[in-house]
Amino acid sequence: MNSQSSTINIKTHLSPHIKLLGSLLGNVIKEQCGDDGFQIVETIRLLSKKFREEGSISAKNEMEQFIFRLDEEKRIILIKAFSIYFQLVNLAEEHYRIMANKAYELSGHDTRDDTLQWIVRFAKQHDVSLPTLLEVLKRTSLSLVWTAHPTEAKRLTTIITLREIHKLLSRLENQYLTPLEKTEIISRLKEKITILWQSDDFREQKIEVLDEVRTILYYFDSSVFQISPKIYKSLKILLEQYYSDEITQTMSFSLPTFLKFGSWVGGDRDGHPGVTAKITLQTLLLHKRLCLRKYIASVKDLLRDLSVSTNNVEITPELAASLEK
Repeated sequence: MNSQSSTINIKTHLSPHIKLLGSLLGNVIKEQCGDDGFQIVETIRLLSKKFREEGSISAKNEMEQFIFRLDEEKRIILIKAFSIYFQLVNLAEEHYRIMANKAYELSGHDTRDDTLQWIVRFAKQHDVSLPTLLEVLKRTSLSLVWTAHPTEAKRLTTIITLREIHKLLSRLENQYLTPLEKTEIISRLKEKITILWQSDDFREQKIEVLDEVRTILYYFDSSVFQISPKIYKSLKILLEQYYSDEITQTMSFSLPTFLKFGSWVGGDRDGHPGVTAKITLQTLLLHKRLCLRKYIASVKDLLRDLSVSTNNVEITPELAASLEK
């Protein structure tokens, strides 16, 4: 695949998404606040655009005076509108970066963006043998540790809604969508934006330690649990590609566990009066329940997907003993 066919242009990819999300937000504002509320937001948007693009001081002054004349309720509408808008823009930009990186990789460019590939290629080019590289990995320990951010005011439900909007943007990338399917996705996007508008932007109450724990576990549940095995699988594939000359049919290798995860939240004894022994115990239980839930779900997936019969293939004594246990 050549580079031209894999290049993603900002104007043809990012801009339409931002325009779509902005348009949907405008429709939500009209529905929730009426035409008057929408015109307030639109007036400030156009004045700020004029000031940014033309450097118009008169536009800046007019904008300041316009905001000064607004009552508290209308200012809240204005703040909420731009707050949600920039969250949506950030999502669109993040999605664009992901797609651009994939396109760049598919174009065949030699890049260090793929860290795993660069490391394996570097080792091979410098005559590091596979056993040596595996030994290095065995002595490697990378621990990624979450910590609490008491100033984080964004609610977990808001984080989840934004993630669902991101997934819907990804679905729009499918070039084989029918007009009806595309309309359904856009309708879902509007629903999610409406939920953002109707929800509180920030927590009204002080965040509790267990709330922080649940937020951290959400990220583990929604991404880390799926991504971690992919990292090991990708590394194994790269080793098989670059070290094919050292790997024979009789040689097999397994990757050591070098990637670990941890969390200070709910257990950090840094003087936080809310982190008590009881809270730490509850934190551990929340961690344990999530781990069990994810592993049980994985086992159920295996039960559904694997139809291998011992009438056709043999299994190792170790597997048989494990199943019996």
